[in-house]
Amino acid sequence: MKAVVISLESKIERYKWTRSQLKQIPSLAIEKLSAVDARADNPHALMGRYNEQRFFNLNGRTAAPGEIGCYASHYLAWQRCVELNEPIVVFEDDIQIDAQLFNHTIEAAKAHIAECGYIRLENYSKKREHNYTVASLGHHQRLIRHIKTPLCMTAYAITPSVAKAFIKKSNEFLYPVDVFMRNIWIHKKPTYGITPAGLTGGKFDSAIGTRNFKHEKTVKTKAFKLLSKSRDVAFNGLYNFTYAVTVKKSRPTFQRHR
Repeated sequence: MKAVVISLESKIERYKWTRSQLKQIPSLAIEKLSAVDARADNPHALMGRYNEQRFFNLNGRTAAPGEIGCYASHYLAWQRCVELNEPIVVFEDDIQIDAQLFNHTIEAAKAHIAECGYIRLENYSKKREHNYTVASLGHHQRLIRHIKTPLCMTAYAITPSVAKAFIKKSNEFLYPVDVFMRNIWIHKKPTYGITPAGLTGGKFDSAIGTRNFKHEKTVKTKAFKLLSKSRDVAFNGLYNFTYAVTVKKSRPTFQRHR
């Protein structure tokens, strides 16, 4: 299975580390994808998809340049998936793996990616996550369906059809890319995961830069953000309900996992 590693050309040590980790997974064919450098003198054309005013209205802040570069880099990975016309695994370049467990994760992803379309392949935070079990996989692992998609996009498997859907809905960059993924009402593609996955992120400091979460907000800005978040929660809930009613594999007993 093709493994596409997103990495800035200026951060070669990160790519070397990630490659050394993935070399422990024999079934992966590793390919480097040059990340979009948001601070380059000649900005990548995809940086122009950032709509600052709409991003501000929806998120209550402007984006850090690195956030737009991150979105653009994942967009290029989706394009690569479409170009290859086969499922791929996408990695950011700050991973650490439990090789034995992650080998099982990759085998499970290969077995289920065609029916699922998009499978997250990283361990989840200790905060409460809303998901339910779709299938037991052996090796104490489960295939799960997320009700609330976790943030971060350190590792995931994706099919060309899902990649096309993400590309189609990314004419403008209006959210951080992981928030775009969380808003399944936009792209209509449910999120699955494998847990425990045997992969964690955060080996290196974030390359995104400082995000301005704490700036003083006007009443208007707070109202726009509240309306945007309320809409996203409502529409995501409606999509989840509709999907659960119409798709049999999406209707096992609901469970909460910490």
